[in-house]
Amino acid sequence: MVKYEWDLDGDGSYDRTTIDPVLKHTYEAEFEGVMTLRVTGIAGGTDVLETPVRINTTPLYLAAASNVRIEVLSTVGTISEVRVTWESSDPAVYRWGVAVDGIPAGMREGSVRSVNVTDVHHQEEVLIEVIGFTAGGAM
Repeated sequence: MVKYEWDLDGDGSYDRTTIDPVLKHTYEAEFEGVMTLRVTGIAGGTDVLETPVRINTTPLYLAAASNVRIEVLSTVGTISEVRVTWESSDPAVYRWGVAVDGIPAGMREGSVRSVNVTDVHHQEEVLIEVIGFTAGGAM
């Protein structure tokens, strides 16, 4: 069995252990540091992955994308490829981020208003979000 150990606050102690490679976590306060994931394979070997995390509790969202539309392009079983389109008149948007159930699925330049997303698993309802970012990285 594969095991995933998550150090969510960078203190060197693993906070959660799962058998699922996806973890949803809500930070209750501002945080800037490193999240570490240790993966233990079936044969017992391990790999450690680290990524910077910056959580800011001050709302930084730009004008929301409007008229967000989802078009299913193809489906095999419960996995689809979808085309996400949107509108916006906010000139401060430098890049658009698209997330599926809170997990980043792609970035597009600010002038672009569509993206294709593959491997959308839809056994249940799926939340697709379009998020605007400024050049400085604020959302």
